[in-house]
Amino acid sequence: MGDPELPQRGVITSFDYEDGVGRIELEDGTIVRVGVAGLKSIVSFAGEEQPLVGVRVHVLTLEKHMLGGLVAMSLKRDGKQVSFASLSSPREWETSLQEAGLSEEHAQALCAAGRYAAAVSLEAASGSVSKVGGKPHAPEGFSWPQADSGPFVFLAQLELAELTERCRGELGLPETGVLSVFMEAADDGICEAFIFDADQALAPTTNDQALELDESAIVLEELWTPPPIELAEQLLEDDEAFTRIYRAALDEHQQARSDRLSHQVGGHPHAVQYPPETEGERLLLQVDSEEDRGLMWGDLGRLYVLISSPGEFDNLRFDVQST
Repeated sequence: MGDPELPQRGVITSFDYEDGVGRIELEDGTIVRVGVAGLKSIVSFAGEEQPLVGVRVHVLTLEKHMLGGLVAMSLKRDGKQVSFASLSSPREWETSLQEAGLSEEHAQALCAAGRYAAAVSLEAASGSVSKVGGKPHAPEGFSWPQADSGPFVFLAQLELAELTERCRGELGLPETGVLSVFMEAADDGICEAFIFDADQALAPTTNDQALELDESAIVLEELWTPPPIELAEQLLEDDEAFTRIYRAALDEHQQARSDRLSHQVGGHPHAVQYPPETEGERLLLQVDSEEDRGLMWGDLGRLYVLISSPGEFDNLRFDVQST
């Protein structure tokens, strides 16, 4: 059997940083060695490096190895080394994923699976209707939700007109009105939501028996959330190389946001331990722990309020995850 034709595409199937030796599988099935010298055009080997397994490359030259077989001496990345840290739109993600080596079809499928959301910032209480904690605005005669353990806790309220059309559409919310979310005080995962019409007169409502969270005003900003790795693996048909590229992109993006709080309305949830959504469910509200504002879920965890499907607000549940 003769030497492989060059140049030829391949995939890095293994690499040991300690030994500085890896393997590349070429398109024709040939397995060749690769060392630091061959990879110097791919990675700097200075400090912490991006994972190499799954990276697609063009092998340009080969030499015989003293122990037998072939070793790649020069190669280049099949696709650009791009940064996903600050990307904010599906168009940017689609372009960058293709530059990183994904096919146009797979990049488009991943971006089509993304969701629009609203990033939430909490500020000092201002008397606004959109808020976390405090006293809910409700119409006259409102019946505070109750459980066997006692009255529910008022969690949050949103003026729907403040959400963008794309975010409302993802969740099946009306254009106007006020959404109020309550949760059971016991850890049974039960929530209730109310949507008050825009023309209803609303006023702060109290329940002396209910636990009251510290009030913070909500400020919203549109956010696009890429699909989680579990969904991406399905869309990429478990292609190891493509999955590796997307996982590295998602990790970089999330790491760049790790110092920010993850409050949001809608979108894909930012899981702490496992995907909080079960089949058909959608994230309605995600509330991070923010000790200064009296919000603590487990051990600095995160609260997820989930609806059974877009537009369905009768059967809600909540999930709390912490490290």
